[in-house]
Amino acid sequence: MQTFTDKVSAAINTLWSSTSDNPLFNLGVDISARLIAVGVILAILLLIRKLLDSLVVRFFRQVSKGKQHVVSENRLHTLMSLSRSIVRYGIYFIGALTILPEFGVNVSALLTAAGVGGLAIGFGAQNLVRDVIAGFFILMEGQFDVGDFVSIADREGIVENIGLRTTTLKDFTGSRHIIPNGEIKSVTNNMGSSMRVQVDFSIGFENNLDYVREVLESLCEEYANKIPALIDPPRVVGIQSFSDAGLVVRVRASAEPLMQWTAERQLREAIYKGLKERGVVVSYPHVQVLHEEKGGIENG
Repeated sequence: MQTFTDKVSAAINTLWSSTSDNPLFNLGVDISARLIAVGVILAILLLIRKLLDSLVVRFFRQVSKGKQHVVSENRLHTLMSLSRSIVRYGIYFIGALTILPEFGVNVSALLTAAGVGGLAIGFGAQNLVRDVIAGFFILMEGQFDVGDFVSIADREGIVENIGLRTTTLKDFTGSRHIIPNGEIKSVTNNMGSSMRVQVDFSIGFENNLDYVREVLESLCEEYANKIPALIDPPRVVGIQSFSDAGLVVRVRASAEPLMQWTAERQLREAIYKGLKERGVVVSYPHVQVLHEEKGGIENG
């Protein structure tokens, strides 16, 4: 059975039959035919990959726009990422099977040999197999999705991509961490229905605690609707601890995932300003320096 290269080579030989007795010319024709064939195959495979990739993206966009789909947006992005990976690796595999015969490689014999040597290859590529299997279970079990804020080992960040072999995290410094799926032993998914907002601040011992609580409850009620990220209104937990500077009082609330830090900063600033305006003494660590003079110790 003639390959595409054989057909191209025959056409070129027919066109230039007058010089067909020259060995160097024949070698050049053969090499040229193979390079042309490989180029055409690669171009066709690239076109097919782009077409299939476009169809996958379009399909998931249509699903996302549907009114009755029960899958979350993050989950759809994850499944779309997986589908695109499968298409990509499938095209690579087909490309290899198509191009290898152009260089005289017997693909059937190669596949037979691969079956015989599968054990050795599997042993050598056990990390790759481990990563792919782990990636499959991560995707099927829905442990986390694209867009989730997760902690994996000593790394944390937003999940940018979940592939069959690796997972990509982007932390808040902009760095990307590419983690082999087989190394993911435990995951902390921080994308619950709400995240805790906790504000601690110190007040002086001289303050009236009943008055401080009254002021705090008033501030919590005032800012419950002024901080958009808050889900539950802030509430006064009470005195958390004692410090050298004063009493540590805690206020707690709930916020939308990934917005807890913004809500915490806004709540802290609002409470600080409110306490100052209402005459509550906000304490802070300070050091008293004493200077010893001849006549005794003077307060510096």
